[in-house]
Amino acid sequence: MKLNYKSMLLACLVMGGTTACTDNLEIDQHGVQNYETYYDTDEQIEAGIVECYQQALSMGLSSFSLKALLDGDFWCGGGQRGDNGGYESLNEYRFSADLGAIQSWFSGYYTGINRCNIILDRVPEGKSSTGDRARAEAKVFRGLFYFELASMWGDVPYFDHLLAPSEYAQPNVPRSEIYSYVQKDLSEAISSGKLYEKKSIDGDADQWRVSKAFAQALLGKAYLWNGDAASAGAQFDQVLSNPNYALYGGPGRPDTERYENVIQNRAKNNCESLFESQQGNDASNFIFNLTGCMLRWRASYFDFSGFIADPFWADVDHIQLSYQSGQDYGFYNPTGTLYEDFVKLEGKDGKRLCQTMKTSAQIEQELGLKISGIFYGVEDLFMWKWRAGYDTQNWGGYGPMAYTNNYRWMRLAEVYLLGAEAYVTSNNAKATEYLNCVRRRAGEPDLASCTLADIQIEKRCELCGEGVRYQDIQRWGIAADLLAKQGEKIPSTTKDGVIWDTKSNNDPSKYGYKKGKHEFLPIPFKEIQMNDNIQQNPGWD
Repeated sequence: MKLNYKSMLLACLVMGGTTACTDNLEIDQHGVQNYETYYDTDEQIEAGIVECYQQALSMGLSSFSLKALLDGDFWCGGGQRGDNGGYESLNEYRFSADLGAIQSWFSGYYTGINRCNIILDRVPEGKSSTGDRARAEAKVFRGLFYFELASMWGDVPYFDHLLAPSEYAQPNVPRSEIYSYVQKDLSEAISSGKLYEKKSIDGDADQWRVSKAFAQALLGKAYLWNGDAASAGAQFDQVLSNPNYALYGGPGRPDTERYENVIQNRAKNNCESLFESQQGNDASNFIFNLTGCMLRWRASYFDFSGFIADPFWADVDHIQLSYQSGQDYGFYNPTGTLYEDFVKLEGKDGKRLCQTMKTSAQIEQELGLKISGIFYGVEDLFMWKWRAGYDTQNWGGYGPMAYTNNYRWMRLAEVYLLGAEAYVTSNNAKATEYLNCVRRRAGEPDLASCTLADIQIEKRCELCGEGVRYQDIQRWGIAADLLAKQGEKIPSTTKDGVIWDTKSNNDPSKYGYKKGKHEFLPIPFKEIQMNDNIQQNPGWD
């Protein structure tokens, strides 16, 4: 199922209300609507909330890309050194406050917040059922965007209404207060009774909408990040007791649900998903998606003469073309330390490991592909979780290249692991049961009890590449130790094995995670220039 988002371009539509040039000449501009009165009909209200959904999709893709570069689980990759210098600087902790990707990421969240504030300012409570639902959804999105900002940038500006020009220069607000605002927004949205609630485990036509279960889980995260484990656990319990959600491919689920597909296009909006930003796959309405182009293997460096098609696919010619397309850019390749944690957890032949990443030897054995070039930024590990697939392609515009999969904001496995963390010290039996639910799906034996370290390694493996680890390792205070030497050497994979570049970064002071600096991302340089009331984060001056 999918939502056909319409690009309403509200920024243009609502800029009406211009003044006349003279008292005697007042001509209404054709097609321009008054900003003060635009949200008068349910259709206009729906158009406004769709803008929030669209911004969530944009921010999900951006966050997914940039967090993966920062969390130590992936090498930047690409065609060669310098293929994307900005992304390499993020991956190696060489970036500064004037990096364009940081600016776009930061300002994109505030664009989304502004869109939420438009709905909440312009649509009065009780106007209509559509309006009340839009208000509840806007509060969820505003809570989501502020949670992301506070968890990565720390103390940031906060505003909950449309700003007058005199209010533009907003000061930093302590992140603990921002988490409290997030909790308020999400609690009000949940209690409104207006959020979508899933009607069956198999989903329904409205599953694209932001759900009550997602709001509850996000509220739990806001409590957990703010140090209130008890309140967090209560929210996670509500989600995990909801019979309309289940682990995809878990106990009691159909054999057709294979774990390797849990975040694949063919498993969009599955039984495990709490909220996904929807992507279409219509070649006649092509939408370029750079993240999708960068995700998969640099297929042009493989020899396809012995290709063996995945038996799952009936259309062998098309799936070969999906793999063989030399337009895939080859970024985001698993690190050896991620692989080592998988092996530590479940062994080299672990069910989940083998369905998450492949070595070149496994790719040759299973797909018949042999290395014929040099894979830069690859440690002889290739991400299977977001492998090529005919149904992930948009065949218009750029051809078999652009990723059309949904962005998963949260799935049930994360809620189990968050719940385990919330209860690990107060109710270890419950924490262990939540952890074991995830382990059973992965084919691992039950634990009798668990520690935070058990939860951390399980979460790293289960949710690798899904945009959660960066904020976790910062919150747990382990990022500095894990990433101190990030960028010291960069791997490449050839037919003869892995070689390491140790010359690109030869000054340790200029790469790697630095305590007292990298705990928070920098406030973008342009924001500092434009706002006299905002303060830069420590270490970035």
